[in-house]
Amino acid sequence: MSALSVGAISSADGPLAVFTGGGRGAVLLVWLAVINLVTFAVYGIDKAKAKRGAWRVPEKTLFLLPLLGGSLGAQIALAIWLYLR
Repeated sequence: MSALSVGAISSADGPLAVFTGGGRGAVLLVWLAVINLVTFAVYGIDKAKAKRGAWRVPEKTLFLLPLLGGSLGAQIALAIWLYLR
């Protein structure tokens, strides 16, 4: 039987091994960290500009960043903004 068993999924060969191993998994982890930090910062800059009445970040940028992997950064930025309101 060649199907994956539950034991294989929870072992070191499972899906989480992508983030703990070297190579492309490490690159992916770095990319996700960077894009989420950038997204968080851009959302914060946009909110600061909105409060000042200044020229804001284009909507297409605000929609593109989460699509590139920054959805967690966007969610955290929006949650903080809602908390501070």
